[in-house]
Amino acid sequence: MIVRRVGAVLLLVLAVSAIALPWPPLVLQTITFAMALLAAGLLWREATVSSPARAAFLQRLFESLPTPVSVKNEDLQFVEVNESFVRVSRGKREVLVGSSASELVGDRDGERAEVLDRLVLETGQPQVANEWLASVDGTRHYYRVTKTRIEGPEGAPAVVTAYEDLTLLHEEQERQSALRAFLQRVFDMVPNPLYIKDRQHRYVMTNRAHVETLGVVSSGEVIGKRVGEFAPAMTHSVEAAEDNLFSQQVHGIHEEEQVHVDVDGRRSHSLVRKALTTGPDGAPVVIGINTDITELRETERDLRRTLHRFSMLMQNAPLGIALLDVRGRFLTANPYLLGLGGYTQDELLDLSYRDLLFDASSEREQAKMLELFRQGYCEPFPCMGRRRDGSHVPLMLGAALVTGPEMQPQIWGLVQDVSAQRAADAELRRHRDHLRELVREQTADLMGAKEAAERASEAKSTFLANMSHELRTPMHAVLSFALLGEQRAETIPAARLRDYFSRIRSSGERLMVLLNDLLDLSKLESGTMPISREPVDLREVVGEVLREFEALLIANSLKLTFAAAPDVPLVLADRLRIAQVIRNLLANAIKFSLQERRIAVTLHAQDNVVECVVADEGVGIAPGDLDTIFDKFVQGSRTRTGAGGTGLGLAISREIVAAHGGEIFARHGQVCGAEFVVRLPRLDAGRGPANLERAA
Repeated sequence: MIVRRVGAVLLLVLAVSAIALPWPPLVLQTITFAMALLAAGLLWREATVSSPARAAFLQRLFESLPTPVSVKNEDLQFVEVNESFVRVSRGKREVLVGSSASELVGDRDGERAEVLDRLVLETGQPQVANEWLASVDGTRHYYRVTKTRIEGPEGAPAVVTAYEDLTLLHEEQERQSALRAFLQRVFDMVPNPLYIKDRQHRYVMTNRAHVETLGVVSSGEVIGKRVGEFAPAMTHSVEAAEDNLFSQQVHGIHEEEQVHVDVDGRRSHSLVRKALTTGPDGAPVVIGINTDITELRETERDLRRTLHRFSMLMQNAPLGIALLDVRGRFLTANPYLLGLGGYTQDELLDLSYRDLLFDASSEREQAKMLELFRQGYCEPFPCMGRRRDGSHVPLMLGAALVTGPEMQPQIWGLVQDVSAQRAADAELRRHRDHLRELVREQTADLMGAKEAAERASEAKSTFLANMSHELRTPMHAVLSFALLGEQRAETIPAARLRDYFSRIRSSGERLMVLLNDLLDLSKLESGTMPISREPVDLREVVGEVLREFEALLIANSLKLTFAAAPDVPLVLADRLRIAQVIRNLLANAIKFSLQERRIAVTLHAQDNVVECVVADEGVGIAPGDLDTIFDKFVQGSRTRTGAGGTGLGLAISREIVAAHGGEIFARHGQVCGAEFVVRLPRLDAGRGPANLERAA
């Protein structure tokens, strides 16, 4: 019993002296606070079981504790509080003692405290918590609350609680935290990577830009670590430079350019600036900032390339380039300009641009100089230059005003020799005059083409009219005789009925001939007409066709002569198609010849061709129709006599002859009428087109 009392008193004295000492370390204060708590518990227990005098002494010691202390019974009611607790709780002792925390400060704070009290009573383990507590008057403070279980005078459990007011410390910590957060936001606003490292090269602080360069998400992943954990290849170079700053205690700014190559081979340049300073705890730290100068270095490289290209352009440009001062004196010139004027570089530097012009004092040159200084450039203008030997050369001059190295205005001049251009202009004028003449000729040709198109349109109209006639006439006959036969079939003799059928058949045959002509022309023009070539004796073909027309010749009172040379060679041809050509020519000759006239057919060899000529003494062909008579749907102006025909026979004949590599043309007869000439390659001359000359 005596030992416990002495121990309690010693602990209390030690706690009071320790709390009173001005020791800043929080750990020592915490240990002393715990000792005071233990002493308070022992003193309260001894005071309740000791004599009245000793109990009063111990009570005075309990009251003198500077730390607020309270004792609660197992019902969580205050049974004892010291003066410090009464003061900070801002209540009265008689109100405090016998009340619970919930009754004094409300359910929220009271229940939170009572939960911790029950935990201490149930487990017997001391509990420490930092929390905001309300006083009786509602004032709130931030306390470190330490609770421990003791046994009362009668062995009943009790809870002794000591309260350490940390309000000022907590507010200071909040201010420090807010200040650090503010500094971090300021750091993060810096666009360049920014960081602070301690003597062990560990990150103390860094901004978002630097975090991104290290490939992590937040600064929390970087603080306390070294750069080697993120970029091992940079460890030696980076930390060696920082060690140099720490060892030399140099407080100036250290600059270093670093080149990095990423995994894709891309190079980047960084300007690293570091400075040594002192941290809040007095320890040396390094502040660093990295600036990406890759774009700057690329710009410098591009500028060097541009300057090189400009130098190459100036030296090799096919026009004169010169740099002049504002007085017009030459500062430099390229080789082209030197060669154009016949000067050396040194000679030109002693001259002004006026020395190279034939009339530099003219109003136009003076107006151009005013334009140059007013708007910064002058449009190119023609003038006459003077060479070193005194000869003249036509030039085109242009200039631009620029700012020189020392912000002095300078002039870039461009000089172009336009001698060739003037000669070209003269040639152009000549060609322009010639073009006008060609245009007149082309206009005449177009007018001719227009007239030809009109003739073709007229021919088509004529063809349609003729075709309508040719189709309507036999079709009318077919329908008429078919109707007569149908109406009179039972009343007319059989001979008359056979005559009707004969006329229907004749009209149908005429329609078939017309349709065959149209089909043949279409096939010939599209190249789908089959041509079966074989060795053919034209004398036999012409003879067969002539025999077909004997009756028609007699009916029209026409005389026909046929003369064939004995040595007419064979031709490689389609017998049926060539016979069709001869048949068309002979039919036209009969159709357009007057009675008692003569038709002559001749056949002979000429050079590499066999020539067949069909000559008549009919109405002939107008001079303007010789070139168009073989066109589709065209009839000669002299043959539009109502004799019939669609204008397809000659067009078909031309296509057939062309398919055989020959030619067909028309010419005026020797006395009257017309002659149609067909020329086909000889069999021994090959199958290719012959080099034929049309007879006059």
